[in-house]
Amino acid sequence: MTDKELRNMGLHRIENPSHDNAMIPLTPWPDFPLRFTVEYPVADFPLEVGFWAEKMGLQFLVLDAVYAVCTDKQNSFTFSFQASREACDLSGIKIQWFTDKLDEAIAHLNAKQIRFEIHQHSPIQRFARLRSPAGVTVEIWSGDEGNKGE
Repeated sequence: MTDKELRNMGLHRIENPSHDNAMIPLTPWPDFPLRFTVEYPVADFPLEVGFWAEKMGLQFLVLDAVYAVCTDKQNSFTFSFQASREACDLSGIKIQWFTDKLDEAIAHLNAKQIRFEIHQHSPIQRFARLRSPAGVTVEIWSGDEGNKGE
């Protein structure tokens, strides 16, 4: 299949969304709670570990001197990073979390002295944006805040 054929199929799918294709058979490992991860390289590996552990409060499924897999207490997500000899432009990578307790998340960011910006996405939704030391964009989105205080 050529790129042109695949692109045309993608355009058709965009115009006619459906979920009728057979998915690649992926079965989770029975002995380890890892389903998938998106990995990025970091030049200062200890700094990135410190940020995710101490500032953001994440846990690690895997952590050694050159590789880390981050998760939360519920193991509801994973992402990973590895030591690299050179810094890379990671500004195109974005980790997004969604919460109905954005004000509590903001209080946590303030308590941990993490620099962030608040953005008003719509009249009923905001998000906090920050960057990891390696340059990965992190956004924490509110839910519908239209009925806040009612």
